Amino acid sequence: MEVLHPELREIVSDLTLSQESRGLLLEILVGEGKTIVPNDALRLIWLLDRLRAGGIPAVILIQKTHLLENLLNLIRQDHKEWVSRVCYILYEGTLSRQHFFSVLPQGMIRDLLRWLNLERTDKAREILWSILLRKEVGLATFAKIADVATGLCEKDPIIRNNVIQFLFDHFSPNEVVDSLFQYSMASGKRIPGVVFKRYTGLLKDHEDQQQKKYILEKILSTEKLDDKEIDQIFSEYMNSLNRFDLIRLLSSSAGSPPRMAELKRRSRQIGFPFDCGKSTTPHQGSFRQRISYLVHSLR
Repeated sequence: MEVLHPELREIVSDLTLSQESRGLLLEILVGEGKTIVPNDALRLIWLLDRLRAGGIPAVILIQKTHLLENLLNLIRQDHKEWVSRVCYILYEGTLSRQHFFSVLPQGMIRDLLRWLNLERTDKAREILWSILLRKEVGLATFAKIADVATGLCEKDPIIRNNVIQFLFDHFSPNEVVDSLFQYSMASGKRIPGVVFKRYTGLLKDHEDQQQKKYILEKILSTEKLDDKEIDQIFSEYMNSLNRFDLIRLLSSSAGSPPRMAELKRRSRQIGFPFDCGKSTTPHQGSFRQRISYLVHSLR
């Protein structure tokens, strides 16, 4: 008969769980936890108990870091199934079929997100993002764009890029742009221009020209961007167009968004000067003629 570590048995007996749930948890710790170091199991249970009770903010940084690193390492070290069973019992009191779709229960993921949005230390935030953005966690199944928007303001470019990729993979461009503006207005937090530049770069081969134009107009309409950032974003957009779209864009303001027409007038805003007087040309005519007009207007 397997003997459970005394501290583990003691901490389980103190948990606010039903007798049935405690018994199920003890079975998992004894039967499936043979390859888990007792201290790692203790840290996981202690983290879960404090997290669901809302007591994490009072924990000192070094403890937060150790507890989060322990959870992340257990998931990484092929103990995902064991971690999942322990987490579901602590949060839901039972092992539902739902745990096959996500390593962590939704209640726990929401608590981790809440913690993330309150946490001020970079190290703890870094580990929280590493946990939440893992594919097996299934954050996209219920999280909203506003839930992860704070990651776009992180100092670490790796975290920012991972959040941008997450948004690109799971939400439409219209949803992303609209939600980010709403988030920025509601929170007063400025979304860095480099985020939009990176995002428009990802859209390069996935959206048609009209959709790109709409998205660009939405991005450029914010007053939070300075001239350099607008220049970078507009240049990224220009690089995503084929030669025919470029001709239509540069040869006429008709049908283009108001802010793009404004950029033409400002001339020095983007990488090369526009001359609106010279660049207007009818859409009729051969391809060679339109190219000639375009080249002439850029001299």
